Amino acid sequence: MKFTWKTVVAVVGLCIVCAGRTASAQTYQVVPTNGPFAGGNTVAVTNCVSAIGDGSDITNVLVGGVAAGIQGQGTNWVRITMPATGSAGAKDIVINSETEGGTTLIGAY
Repeated sequence: MKFTWKTVVAVVGLCIVCAGRTASAQTYQVVPTNGPFAGGNTVAVTNCVSAIGDGSDITNVLVGGVAAGIQGQGTNWVRITMPATGSAGAKDIVINSETEGGTTLIGAY
């Protein structure tokens, strides 16, 4: 089955990654999946095979629409410092890169 949506649909850790192109189902992991409203904690997004960039071109990461600090990145992972989220509830993580455009992990944090 192929998909052409621009966003990622997250269902129990399974996501369909289609950052502006057709792709097959892929998985990702967010560790930890929650944290303090004040932010400042480190979160790793891993196992995003070819979905988030070429290893050096992630330009920004948004969590609930707020910019996170990028600590490091590779071909299938990014480590970020979380921003203050300001409210309870699951937040989308949007990873923007030069090669893949925007990849949205819906309700991932």
